[in-house]
Amino acid sequence: MLLREIPQQLTLLTFLEVFSVSRNHLTGPIPQGRQFGTFPSDSFNGGPGLCGTPLSRVCGSSLTPTPSTFGHACPCDFEWKFVLMGFGIGLVIGVSIGYCLTMP
Repeated sequence: MLLREIPQQLTLLTFLEVFSVSRNHLTGPIPQGRQFGTFPSDSFNGGPGLCGTPLSRVCGSSLTPTPSTFGHACPCDFEWKFVLMGFGIGLVIGVSIGYCLTMP
């Protein structure tokens, strides 16, 4: 999950074919320039704090939520638990298979 603003430096990239930051907690204006003008509004949907083209939300209007609207709960820890559990299980299985294959 991403937080804060979309960095303006991303507009300098010229090799992006697809860009999607939908369903994240990003805020502020969507950077403009180069390939960013070619991305559809679906690429930014689900980001209630984003504003500007190609979205219909105008930056600086009172309809744009502030970051405090989102709260401070981040489900990032929840996702990392599954990654770490998968890594641990894979490591145990891998070592077990390696041990069994090297036994005479």
